[in-house]
Amino acid sequence: MRHRLVVPAIVLVVAGLAACSRDKDDRPAPQAQPVASASAPTGSAGTSAPAVPTAPPTAPPTGPPTGTAGDTGNQPAAPTDPAGAVKGHPQTLSTGTQINAVGIGPYTIGQEEAALTTAKLIGPVKSGVTGCDSGSGVAKWGSPTLFLAKGKIQHVKITSAAVQTTAGIKVGSSEASVKSAYPNGSVTSGRAWYAPTGDFALLFRLAGGKVTAVEAGPASILQTGAPGC
Repeated sequence: MRHRLVVPAIVLVVAGLAACSRDKDDRPAPQAQPVASASAPTGSAGTSAPAVPTAPPTAPPTGPPTGTAGDTGNQPAAPTDPAGAVKGHPQTLSTGTQINAVGIGPYTIGQEEAALTTAKLIGPVKSGVTGCDSGSGVAKWGSPTLFLAKGKIQHVKITSAAVQTTAGIKVGSSEASVKSAYPNGSVTSGRAWYAPTGDFALLFRLAGGKVTAVEAGPASILQTGAPGC
């Protein structure tokens, strides 16, 4: 009787172990969960927003200034008088002893009569009927005749052989030497050799094949060969 009870018990234990093994094998394997990227931007709850492209840095503009407010890069130069000094201010009194297209020594085109008077470099000034006044410079610079308008030198004339041009021409030089020294010049209606240099010029008065006077001043004045301002 005891052997009959043991056999059914063994059968039940084996059946239970088999059932447990089948339950364990039938369970689905756990699925790996996706890991969200820490750098990806997020949109609304539960959704991911698309990445926004970043524009490349913009290089600073190059090139010259364009003259905007406060910029002086393209501003025009200050107006000048005929000799190049800033308008309203006399030039420094020069000490050169050669005459050129803008004058001689302190007697430069545009120089103020007041400055010359203070320095005692000009004698009494005679008033002209057309506003063209005249005075004389000192002997150191050949006692030049100075033609003035509105208180400034407009034209200088030398009749002394004591001074010469930067090319070595002076009163008494031959007409041929003048034309050789200033080959780009031309003859004016007043029988003179006109040698321009930009806005200024030298004018050589000629008589008998010789230089009788050397004048300096604005080209617009000297090109006609007329005396005075």
